[in-house]
Amino acid sequence: MDPNNYKLRRKAPFTPQLCPLEPGYAGRTSQTIIRPQLLLSESLDFPAPAEGTDEATFLRQLADVVDYWMQHRMEQLMSLCYTLDVSEAAVAEAFHPNAAEPANLGLARLLYARQIQRLHTKKTIKAKPLDDENAW
Repeated sequence: MDPNNYKLRRKAPFTPQLCPLEPGYAGRTSQTIIRPQLLLSESLDFPAPAEGTDEATFLRQLADVVDYWMQHRMEQLMSLCYTLDVSEAAVAEAFHPNAAEPANLGLARLLYARQIQRLHTKKTIKAKPLDDENAW
């Protein structure tokens, strides 16, 4: 995937799909689990990964897009990290000159891990419904 041409492609509509990382993957319908890959592709405005794309391939594609954003949309990328509540210390470590891997790959891993964590939290923690309409 050429990171400079990803905006030229027509974006596929968002549809929830299965995530093999979630427990109970087998036997579920495609409307029950939202894949973290789709959420990130929506957030970073690049085409959704093909059905059956493995995690390593997706991370490489995501790293290419993160590299593009680092070069052309750094403020928006940092805003996305803030919105997704990615740890500032982890982001700083990914950008450190002595980091074990390139910054774009490190940041792609952080974004992916955070999205998986967010989906797990939404699945396991349910908010109690409010009795009073003014209780918010």
